Amino acid sequence: MSEGYIIYIEKEAALRKALEIAFRDSEFKLYTMDSPENLSLLIEDLSPKLIIVDQDTVGDLLLSNFFKSDLTFITTSRETVNYDLNDSIYIKKPFSPIELLEIIESKLNL
Repeated sequence: MSEGYIIYIEKEAALRKALEIAFRDSEFKLYTMDSPENLSLLIEDLSPKLIIVDQDTVGDLLLSNFFKSDLTFITTSRETVNYDLNDSIYIKKPFSPIELLEIIESKLNL
C-alpha cells in the first residue's frame, strides 16, 4: 500500500473514532473532520488521495460542489444518494470500517 492522506468528514464522533481505529494499521494517514470548514485549505496542504464525505454532515449543496473537482470521493449517508458522480462510490450507513478500507484499497488500485 502506498502512503497518503485520506480525509473523512463526519459529524458523529463515534464513527470518526471507529475509522481511526480501523486505519491505525493501514499505511494511510486518516485526517478526520467534524465539518467541512477549511476543507479547501486542508486539501491544498495534504493533497489527499481520497475524501470520504458524509452527506448528512456536509449537505447536498456543498456535496455537489465537492464533486466538481478532480478528487476521488466516497460518499456515506443513511439515505440513498441520487447523484450521477463520475468517479465516486456511495456507501450506505451503517458500514464496516474494515469493508470501507477494502473499498478504498480497491478504488486506489492498491
